[in-house]
Amino acid sequence: ALEMALKRNHEAVARYLLDKGADFDEGILFRYAAQEGSNLNIIFTLAEKLDKIEVDDTMWSTLGCVCLKYDENPDQCKKVMKLLIKKGDRLTPKDLQLQISGKAKQFIDDQIELIVK
Repeated sequence: ALEMALKRNHEAVARYLLDKGADFDEGILFRYAAQEGSNLNIIFTLAEKLDKIEVDDTMWSTLGCVCLKYDENPDQCKKVMKLLIKKGDRLTPKDLQLQISGKAKQFIDDQIELIVK
């Protein structure tokens, strides 16, 4: 039900299902983040509920999908990107083929450097 609500951009229904404890995996997070018209607040809420995000270097990442929205809302993107990085998400070689803003890439590099220190 949650994935169907997300596919149709029914934000209120998705929030209701999440509030009621809807179970989902990081695949649903990725598919929603990659979807045109996805909402950064919902992406943040989904990411918050995951313990960890596994990175597959042969695929695009959720982080890369969020980067593509950077110019629309840099402050909200930074908030989401910071959480994704904290959960373990990283840009993959495939992501680097996307048109990621230099500012978004620099922000990610800075956040990862803070984690390494």
